[in-house]
Amino acid sequence: SISCGICHSMAIDMNGGLWMFGYNAQGQLGLDTKEHVYTPTRVPLKEEVCATSSGGHHTIVKCYNGSVLAMGYNDSGQLGFRGEAISPQAWNEESQDFIKVAHKSRNKSARK
Repeated sequence: SISCGICHSMAIDMNGGLWMFGYNAQGQLGLDTKEHVYTPTRVPLKEEVCATSSGGHHTIVKCYNGSVLAMGYNDSGQLGFRGEAISPQAWNEESQDFIKVAHKSRNKSARK
């Protein structure tokens, strides 16, 4: 699976690994840095990823175990919690019932 934000891209490999690259000034790649990344780089996650969704400068990740992770720009709370996240941060446990996440620019939605 491959998807993209405005200036960053993400891919899920056959083993559920998450690979990110591109513009990263807001930490949307989840690599614990704000440096841009020019080649696909695996995000060190314990969970296997099944889906990604991206806004302009943030990324939401759905994992096979039900968890939802978010990273990147968060000026309007679009990550689902307070504060910045340059590495993947988990939504609360109540979010594990969501079956699909989607978002655009500065908003997001999740479906149970």
